[in-house]
Amino acid sequence: MKTVFFDTNVMIDIIGRRQLFCRPSLQIMSLADRGILRVCVSAMSYATASFILSRDNKQMDIVGEFAKFA
Repeated sequence: MKTVFFDTNVMIDIIGRRQLFCRPSLQIMSLADRGILRVCVSAMSYATASFILSRDNKQMDIVGEFAKFA
């Protein structure tokens, strides 16, 4: 099984639903959901993405979205 690394920008694309970038990121996430590949995310990416996204979103919404990466 291949392992891919999601950086902070990919997390922001998915959680922030950035229109231009969300679709390819979700396609990769779909492969992980089906067990075709494994996704790794650094702990620092969670903190950075949370900080960036908290400017426009409620903190609780962000925490709920992070559960998809766990």
